Amino acid sequence: MDGGLVLLLLAGGAFTAWWWLGQARERADDAASQACREVHVQRLDASVVLDSVGLVRRDGALLPVLRYAFEFSVDGVDRRRGLVGLEGTRPAWTRLELPEGALHLDLAASGRPGAS
Repeated sequence: MDGGLVLLLLAGGAFTAWWWLGQARERADDAASQACREVHVQRLDASVVLDSVGLVRRDGALLPVLRYAFEFSVDGVDRRRGLVGLEGTRPAWTRLELPEGALHLDLAASGRPGAS
């Protein structure tokens, strides 16, 4: 195979991965904001950070599973951790570490826009 073709294929693959991860990050960011609004907590920093990557089998196909972390505050003073799980680029769940304990929201079963 020609070196130029290999380089072109690698560049195309890198661009596709960059674009796909950008789409996933935007959906995770939207899901984190929506969860904070629903629970009436303040979202901090307006960003999400990729926390982990894995694979899950759904209907015989392997899907990438991405977990993004974000921070929020209950009273404006504390900083608490939240997580958003995506299967592919679709938000599947959100977890908020509240003072009373963890709150797990199943986005895939909720029928929300952007979820399954």
